[in-house]
Amino acid sequence: MLHGHLSALLRVAYLPGVSATELDRLSAIANSNFLIAQRSMKALPALPQFSATIEYAKITLLKERTSLAQNLLDTLSFFLDDCERHK
Repeated sequence: MLHGHLSALLRVAYLPGVSATELDRLSAIANSNFLIAQRSMKALPALPQFSATIEYAKITLLKERTSLAQNLLDTLSFFLDDCERHK
């Protein structure tokens, strides 16, 4: 669903300044942050009461944000590739 909305918006407002290199760099940062959050989550105690702490919530939020960033960057990369093919 997000992919469809972004594709429609980006077709209307194509950004020529966005490069594949920049998207790759941002994807690498998002992947790194996701791995950090994943490792941090695994390092937490497996106690049920710990899942109600602020630290757990922060790590979970970081994981969700980086996952969304990865999806967005993948969509942008796909759209950029598609635009390049249709030039």
